[in-house]
Amino acid sequence: MKNPIKCAAQVMAMLATTCAIAQSPLQLDPSFSAPQLSSIAIGGGVFSALPLNDGTTLIGEDSTGGFPIVHKLLPSGARDPSFTGLSSGDYHLQAWQDMFYAATLHGVGRFYGDGSPDYTYGAPDSLGGMDYVGDYYLYPDGSIVLAGESYLTDTADGWVGAGWDLTWFTPSGHLDNTHTPRQGNGNMSALSRLDDGSFLISGFTPGFGQMVYDGHPVRNMFKVDSLGVVDTTFNTTMNYGLTTAFLPLSNGKTLACGFFMFDGDADTMQVVRLMPDGSLDTTFNNHLSLLYSSGNVQYTYASIYQVLPLSPDSLIIVGSFNRVDGIAHDCIALIDSTGHLRNEIFPAGSGARSYTDIDGLHQMIYRITAIPSGGYYICGAYHGYSDGANTDNSQWAMSRLYGFNVGIHEQVPERTSIRVYPDPATTEVYLSADGDRARRIEIIDILGQCVLQSPYTRNTPMNVSALASGTYTARLFDARGVPVAVGRFVKE
Repeated sequence: MKNPIKCAAQVMAMLATTCAIAQSPLQLDPSFSAPQLSSIAIGGGVFSALPLNDGTTLIGEDSTGGFPIVHKLLPSGARDPSFTGLSSGDYHLQAWQDMFYAATLHGVGRFYGDGSPDYTYGAPDSLGGMDYVGDYYLYPDGSIVLAGESYLTDTADGWVGAGWDLTWFTPSGHLDNTHTPRQGNGNMSALSRLDDGSFLISGFTPGFGQMVYDGHPVRNMFKVDSLGVVDTTFNTTMNYGLTTAFLPLSNGKTLACGFFMFDGDADTMQVVRLMPDGSLDTTFNNHLSLLYSSGNVQYTYASIYQVLPLSPDSLIIVGSFNRVDGIAHDCIALIDSTGHLRNEIFPAGSGARSYTDIDGLHQMIYRITAIPSGGYYICGAYHGYSDGANTDNSQWAMSRLYGFNVGIHEQVPERTSIRVYPDPATTEVYLSADGDRARRIEIIDILGQCVLQSPYTRNTPMNVSALASGTYTARLFDARGVPVAVGRFVKE
């Protein structure tokens, strides 16, 4: 995709603006409206958003009847008529060079910017199908490791049948026979790569019974090395539940979100912090109270689907909940680095409103995603959104928020586009810009401070492992020091 982007703010202007409105809420952008998303009823929703640098956005949605499909939206929220909707998975769209990856009904596919498949990608004779499509990790070279429950038909290597929980694929989409796929009896749902190349994995079995992975009894949350071998030094006491996402931290600890229970504790937890050995970090508020009121049932289970670092001491949580520590917060809230509620960004009573259809009541935010030019998209299943000051009942399933350093743009006569991947990043990011004007990179934190800089070389990795978890802006400058491109990424 040739992705022209909006210009970035000047550093001094951004610093001044951030200082002035750092405590302001992330406000709803009323210019973005997608009423056509009201058709995703009957248990549907928007489960993934991939903002592109030209202002358009790819979304993975469940249409009416639960049929997953990918569409592209224009900056206004209207569907892009030049993009043909493709049958795909309903979450985890990832950009790669000028293309994108998406979890499909049969595994992971690679597509061009117009939605057409890359027919050179994939080996259907090796991956016979998926009983359960879970998470996947995309390496910078285009290879992936897929978690889920695959059905393999690789007779040459003896990898045949069902129950393959972790599988590696080459950049061309063929089964990577240099990595032994791993079998188990569970559905692998969450996968996160750590700085040393190892992976944290979460899964479940029908009825949440005993999980077995690669011949080893494991908890529903466990760790493997880069080759998929179980790490026996990592042990959690999780005995029930499901992890929806991990957030590795720079100090070796990890945030896990979802809904789960641990040995010796009757409380259902939604966000916890784990020590490097898998034990609960007792310096973190692992018992943040989240409740969800659904229809006539006063309180049912609540869940967090994502934790997004906004700054070193601010974390956005989204999920299915409408009370946090007894205070009304509809599906979105802010906590500090110790796990305690903060109310200054998302005031009490703000968030996504519910709607009811023939499938029942729906109210959730599934993802929050940084926009390259500034701001965030939220997506899920809801009707109406309040930022604490204004409520817009025309919002369906996806909204755009702005605030902080968003909205100030300098005038750049000629602009190039920038692609930053992988996003989110753990140890390094690749930056690729159109044209040949860029000479220097600056990485800017949420406060507008330059935290990292280096000369620019196209497609050369930049080490970001020392950065704290958070959202960052990558800015490219030409030889005269004039900014020519901007992009955003999340450091896990």
